[in-house]
Amino acid sequence: MRLFHCIVVAALCAGPLAAQDISMGGITQSWTSSQLLLNSEKRAWAAPECVRDGNWGTACGAPSTDPAAPRQAEPRTRFTPSAAARQRGFAQIVSQMRGADPAGAAALERELAGSDVIGAIGQRLQPLGLRTDDVADAMTVYVMESWEAVSGRPLPPNRARVQAVRRQMRIASADVPALAGASDATKQMMAESMLIQAAQISGLAETARQQGGTQATQVADAVRRGCQATLGLDLRTLDLTDRGLVLRESGAR
Repeated sequence: MRLFHCIVVAALCAGPLAAQDISMGGITQSWTSSQLLLNSEKRAWAAPECVRDGNWGTACGAPSTDPAAPRQAEPRTRFTPSAAARQRGFAQIVSQMRGADPAGAAALERELAGSDVIGAIGQRLQPLGLRTDDVADAMTVYVMESWEAVSGRPLPPNRARVQAVRRQMRIASADVPALAGASDATKQMMAESMLIQAAQISGLAETARQQGGTQATQVADAVRRGCQATLGLDLRTLDLTDRGLVLRESGAR
């Protein structure tokens, strides 16, 4: 989505190029390919309930747009953020980074302590209809930034595309065990970790494109492994369209 670059989180734009820098460190390992299903025949995203109902459209499970429809409850991916949970989450991110890059971890720690990083990210997401207090929205940002890094195709922000992926992430998270009884603090740590990772991925990918050579390939491979370990998605097999994520046609790049 080209939302971040090096402006939002400057400390994330440098550091060693290693898979552990770009993976989620086990924070969201509860998502697996068993919850994120793709129908190869219809070539469209489907969540488990869509599979059961034989509905392969990307709108399966999406909220009604009828103004006369009963108001729906807040999605369970939403949470009420707190400063204490944010501090704990940031400390965990820095701790995971410290083993691979002590200097980068120290710089990140200063950046997170000295500015409202999540607030800055929220300002960039708001025009696209995304929130920082929703795990599914954070998943959307993480997946889209990861896809762009892996494919090498940065795309301008597009609300229709973003909202299509958001619907997919909300549907896919419906049966995730980690969210069933998760506290607001747990959801906040999951969401904000993904947002920070997305900013890091965006910065690394942009820097690699500018440097040329093998850097872009190294970043793409590290991001791909991180997303596959975290969400069970192999981004090499997917295309990002205004319908959301769809299986790439055989032989297509």
